[in-house]
Amino acid sequence: MPAILKPKARPAEQSSEHKVRPTEKAALVQRIILTPAFRNSERLVALLQHVCKMEAAGRSDEINEQQIGVAVFERSSDYDPSIDGIVRSHASRLRLRLEQYFENEGREETVVLSIPRGGYVPIFELRPNPTLSAISPPEFSSPLRPPQPLLPQTRPASKLFDLRAGLILILVILIAIIGVTVRNTSLATRVMIQMGLGSPSDIFWRSMFVPGRITSLVTGDAGVNMFENMAKRQVSAEEYNDRTWLNDPLAQTPAGYTWTPLAARTYTPFFVVDFAVRLGRLPEATNRQIKVINARELNLNNLKNEQLLVIGGPSYNPWEQLISNRQNFNMVYDGAENSITIYNKQPRIGELPVYKWVQTRPASQTGYALISFSHNLGNSGRILMLQGSTAQGDAAATEYVLDREKIDPYLRQALTRDGGIKDFQLLLQTTFIAGGNIDYKVLGFRVYP
Repeated sequence: MPAILKPKARPAEQSSEHKVRPTEKAALVQRIILTPAFRNSERLVALLQHVCKMEAAGRSDEINEQQIGVAVFERSSDYDPSIDGIVRSHASRLRLRLEQYFENEGREETVVLSIPRGGYVPIFELRPNPTLSAISPPEFSSPLRPPQPLLPQTRPASKLFDLRAGLILILVILIAIIGVTVRNTSLATRVMIQMGLGSPSDIFWRSMFVPGRITSLVTGDAGVNMFENMAKRQVSAEEYNDRTWLNDPLAQTPAGYTWTPLAARTYTPFFVVDFAVRLGRLPEATNRQIKVINARELNLNNLKNEQLLVIGGPSYNPWEQLISNRQNFNMVYDGAENSITIYNKQPRIGELPVYKWVQTRPASQTGYALISFSHNLGNSGRILMLQGSTAQGDAAATEYVLDREKIDPYLRQALTRDGGIKDFQLLLQTTFIAGGNIDYKVLGFRVYP
């Protein structure tokens, strides 16, 4: 008689990883990438999604540094991971962000996701519940213990008192959270979300992207900056508006050449393209709501009536002269010295009356960025102006304004009682090396009525 094949006995204990259903894994990953810590980190999101998709497809054995570098970071198939450590550096950041998630927003998650060091394969584990496991069923917890006497029933009046006391305690806690400055940023943000207001960044971007209105992203004018460098002076807003600066001899094509004058050319830094893409992904920005234009296309009518997001310091955007002079921090360009000075009209304790940048060491230096939020000249809309002492400073302002973790504590101080945002300015010092910003320091902050 042929042998009867019996099913293999299941192990007494399965690893908790195998108890997590694929749908639970996918839902957990989606919740993680929607949190502020991940929403502004596209590469970390791409890395997490990639390794989790590979694991879900049963291809964990293919997850390695070389494969990730090619699939996620667009490296060539023959790149050397021992020289290019982009995967390792992002994996370290990803592990830290995951740990922070499960300590804060995800502390109630029943499934924990981790990527153990030494590899890149994601592990999904059921989180043990020590509270439940420590409680034994009352009928079997201690068979030798004598039965406990029944406690007398609590009177209805006592129950009512306990309920009232509990409600009062909850109200006191809520008032304390909402009515004072809360140091725990994540807790304050969660309370605002539960009240239907969203995070401070959500409220801020809703004021920039108003349903039914176009928001113009105004890029800096590199042509006028080139002219100012040659002329060693700043072009005034009046000259820029009526274009009389283009009649200057330095704005003309030199004799013997046929190319377009430098001052008549327009250029756009790459970071502006990246910023525009990230703006378009904000949930507050609806389809076709953002229009990108050059500063030279702007006019006074736009400044009076439109929603504007203006990028570029005073040497790239003469229009800022009409906007920033109404606020405390004012950034001024000196063409003769090729310097940027930020004047602090009313210094506070610990602040300087003047912050100055002069072009010295282009490879490694400190610069400034200024984020200014105000009403437009006609008080019919809002203008967000992102300025820097250099293009790196401009880029620093765009990065900071999209970093919810950094800017939310300041936006919270500018909130109005009806869920709006007051005008404000945020002055930053930034250290950049080889064109990249590596550090930020807040030098001053103002909120205006």
